[in-house]
Amino acid sequence: MAVNYCGGIPEIPKAGVVEIVAFPDSIKIIRGFSKSIVIPYDNIKNISMKTDEQISKDVTLTRVLALGIFALAAKKKTKVVTNYLLIDYDANGIECTAVFTGDKLPKVVSKISKARQKYLKSNNKIDEISTTREESDYEYSDIEKLVIKQYRNNPEVHKEIHRLLNIEV
Repeated sequence: MAVNYCGGIPEIPKAGVVEIVAFPDSIKIIRGFSKSIVIPYDNIKNISMKTDEQISKDVTLTRVLALGIFALAAKKKTKVVTNYLLIDYDANGIECTAVFTGDKLPKVVSKISKARQKYLKSNNKIDEISTTREESDYEYSDIEKLVIKQYRNNPEVHKEIHRLLNIEV
C-alpha cells in the first residue's frame, strides 16, 4: 500500500511516496522503480502508530512547567490529527526508525502485524513481538514525574496531565 515516507531509512534519504508490502518473512519498502529495502521481521524491534500529539507530548509538558496551570487554560487551536507509523529496526547493528504517514496506515499496520506475528509464531519467536507500550508498562520521563509531582494536589490539573499523556487515572 502506498504511504508517505518521512525519513529514518539510511538507504532512502529523501521523503516521498513509497509502497510497503508485507511478505511472509519481511517487509519491503519500495521507492519508485529504482530503490527498495527489505527489513526482515527478525530485525524489527517495534512497530507503533502514534499521533503527532503523542510524539510532541514532551513539548506540552515543558509548556506546563514553564507556564504553570495557565498553560492548560490557554485556548487550543483546532487541528488535524496526523498518524505516524514508526518501525524500529536493526540495520547491520545500527538502530533505525522508519517514519511513515498517510490515510492507509491502519491497514498497513494490520497487514504488517499479522504477517509478522505469523512469522514469529511459526519460528517459535513469539516472545519477541514488541508493540506500542501498554499503560501498565509505562515509565514516566523525568519531566513527566516533575509535572505530576508539582500538580498532584490539584485533581483537575492532575487529571488533565494524565489525559495529555494518554494514561488512565
